[in-house]
Amino acid sequence: MEPDNADPNRKTTSESPSPSPLSAFRQLLPPGWSSGWSLLMGRIRTLKPEFPQSESMGRVTRDARLLFLMLWTIVDDAGRTRAASRMLASLLFPYDEDAPREIEHWLRELEDQECIVRYMVAGDTYLQITNWLKHQKIDRPTKSRLPQFDGSSRLVASPREDSTTDLGPR
Repeated sequence: MEPDNADPNRKTTSESPSPSPLSAFRQLLPPGWSSGWSLLMGRIRTLKPEFPQSESMGRVTRDARLLFLMLWTIVDDAGRTRAASRMLASLLFPYDEDAPREIEHWLRELEDQECIVRYMVAGDTYLQITNWLKHQKIDRPTKSRLPQFDGSSRLVASPREDSTTDLGPR
């Protein structure tokens, strides 16, 4: 029997405990992703000393270079990640008010230099870092849960034909 001065807000053993942060996080994962640990675990990536002298990096803005490096921290071992612009801005630039409106431009810069490729599969947007395994040595790679890029799933159109051959209607 409970004493008269018992705390009415106290949970009894028959009540279910509140969900852990990990179980709450798992509810946010896409269907089929049973474990959130791979998303929570930090990834150690290597940046080569010659990176700043890369010509492709020299042709993009400083913000696009920073985005490229930040992407390395969230891609899986195959160099892939989900690529919704709003999600990327909130994950990679949580303190920057301009990121949600600028990130699409930075992504396009990286695509123009063939540093990344964006693609859609079943209505979801993904990106893959080009030549990922050439730049990163993964000791014990985990198989990617994200779909692989193929040419038919490219998000952004291929480069236009040369303007001298595209004369349009006359």
